[in-house]
Amino acid sequence: MSYVALDAMVDNADFNRLAATGSVALGRYAWLQATLGKLTDDNEDGLSDLRIVGAGGGLRGEHLQFTLNFDRYTSERNYTQRDWRAALEWRTDRVAIGIDGFHRDTDNGIDTTRSFPVLGLNNVALHIDESISGNGLGLHIDVGITENLALSLAGIGYDYESEYVLTSSTNPILIRRVLSNRPSIAELLYLNESGVTRALALLDSSYSAGLRYRFDAVSLSAQYFRDEALDSGDATDTAMLGADVLIGEHWTIAPLLGYSSSDDADSVTFGGLSISYGW
Repeated sequence: MSYVALDAMVDNADFNRLAATGSVALGRYAWLQATLGKLTDDNEDGLSDLRIVGAGGGLRGEHLQFTLNFDRYTSERNYTQRDWRAALEWRTDRVAIGIDGFHRDTDNGIDTTRSFPVLGLNNVALHIDESISGNGLGLHIDVGITENLALSLAGIGYDYESEYVLTSSTNPILIRRVLSNRPSIAELLYLNESGVTRALALLDSSYSAGLRYRFDAVSLSAQYFRDEALDSGDATDTAMLGADVLIGEHWTIAPLLGYSSSDDADSVTFGGLSISYGW
């Protein structure tokens, strides 16, 4: 099935996301898709606006299915993030079991000035390059309990490495002072995590569970996520309720409402709406 969709999400932590996706079926067993969007961050200490470009596709046979997706986030503040997601899945009429793979490369460049009175230095110009790369490996399972009710479970663990380079000074004391007094990429991305920003977060592990019930023209879903942040281990619990409403033969409207509660940040309420046309 081919489709075009427009998705909008917003939360009360000053994040909002707008994206358009198009997917084209290549015969009965393959498809390609592309996404363009923008994530706006109105927090002064955040990453500003992020432009989103995505591409992906998949192949499916009688029982096996493979998907591969790529997303690139860029900011005017010299921030770039590249995410690759892949899944290999074995499916029957009632059960689907899959292996999930993930890879991320993140680069962040910061130009700043700092004063170090103890060293007798004022307004020192500094440029800091920070990069983080990592991989994730997980499993998921979807089970049709009845013809209308389905259960989904998933878990994934991540392993990241980071590198900091201070290009305007080689003084090791300055390096230690600067790096210990600024937010890292992980802290910037984990701030007030919600359903709007969850795809950006740097995590140590993530677990989820969901239920979906299908009526003739409507399906209702409930999902729960528990995400543990990289390094700190602080956790965020997220609950989401959603619906897919078929309107005629081609249109689908999907509202979403969610709530996130974190160990180290304020709770966040968020909502979204997706409108799609399929043929």
